[in-house]
Amino acid sequence: MIKIRNAILGDIPYLYDICARTALDGEDSRGSMSDDNKVGHYFAAPYLHFDLASCFILTINDIAVGYLLGTTDTSNYTQWLNNEWLKQIRPLYSRGSNAESEFDAFLNTVINSNAENDPRLDGFDAHFHIDILKPYQNIGWGKKLIEAFMGHCKQQKVNKLYLMVSSSHLKALSFYKHVGFRELFKVEGAIAIGIDIK
Repeated sequence: MIKIRNAILGDIPYLYDICARTALDGEDSRGSMSDDNKVGHYFAAPYLHFDLASCFILTINDIAVGYLLGTTDTSNYTQWLNNEWLKQIRPLYSRGSNAESEFDAFLNTVINSNAENDPRLDGFDAHFHIDILKPYQNIGWGKKLIEAFMGHCKQQKVNKLYLMVSSSHLKALSFYKHVGFRELFKVEGAIAIGIDIK
């Protein structure tokens, strides 16, 4: 049976796997990194450790096949990521270490740099990452995960959320536009999109 539930810390190994299988604009990134866990160290696991209540899992027989991992407090998340989480991850991946690919080099850079909150996103307190394994895409579960997160945001009195999407991931951009997101601004390689929570 397929369903959505709140995340638990026991989901983390499955989320690393899903993250690696979908990290390259929805395609499998395994083999393009010096460590297949590297992308999950940045884009998956920290959300569960910082804001578990804001993370939702798509499951079959209670095993994760997709997720929406987010926070309703981006400002404090960024501070915690820099001051706590990344300090534990950086010893594994030096900025100048040999990279297996352009994507691997990008991960080395973001892990070894402090995250910053863009002032253009002031008021957009929530953000998320969402990934679903291919067999479970295009059948409505992505929209349902976003609806679950938006309902949670509303309970937390958060009325705007955003996410960054690769500018080359046209399928994702089309999906987000379909569910109501609007373009906020562009940066190198990515587009910031946002939505008001009603």
